Parts: sequence; C-alpha cells; structure tokens
Amino acid sequence: MTIDVAPRTRTPDASWGPTPVWEAYATRAIGNADAEKTKAVGTAEADVIKLKIASMDSGNYAGIEISKALASSGFKLVPDVVVGGNGANGNDGGNSLVSVLLANLIRDGRAKANP
Repeated sequence: MTIDVAPRTRTPDASWGPTPVWEAYATRAIGNADAEKTKAVGTAEADVIKLKIASMDSGNYAGIEISKALASSGFKLVPDVVVGGNGANGNDGGNSLVSVLLANLIRDGRAKANP
C-alpha cells in the first residue's frame, strides 16, 4: 500500500486537487474515535440508570424522572386561579366570576408593583 503524501495543489480551474489518501485515513480515524466516545458515554449512562432502577422500584424511578421532566419544562401544573363552587345562597366560598376577576386584578397589580 502506498500513501500519497504530496501536498494538494490548485488545479487550473482554481479548485483543490484530489484529497490525499492519508487525509482520508485521518478523517476515518477521527470519525471512529468520535463514535467510540459516544458509545462509551451512552453505555455509562445506561449503566447508571440500571443501578438507579435496581436501588428502588422501577415505578418509583419512573415517577421521579417524570417529575424532574415536568419541573424543568416550565409547564404550569397548578392554575393561578381556580373557579368552582355552586354559588347557591350567595355563599360561593369566593369562587364566583366576580371573585375571579378581582383575584386577577389583584394578581396583575402585584406583578406590576413588584417586577
């Protein structure tokens, strides 16, 4: 096997000449090293997950991971204002539409006062 180590030169049309064989080998070696690194990291992460599951019930582990994902997503799980109650006899426990509108006004006023 002969390795072409001649420097690349520009051809008359100003493009680069053919890629030397040694450069192809180097590119392949770098790609294989990156693939091995990715595989090693993935295997290590999988081993850690297996150990975590073994240390507790798999259902508990799944619940913990779901909770972490929901917490990091920024998704609101609890509403700012809850509307409910039957409103009969004027005793709605503060859940009438007027109460909700007032609660929103107070919340918005506090948000403006404390940016």
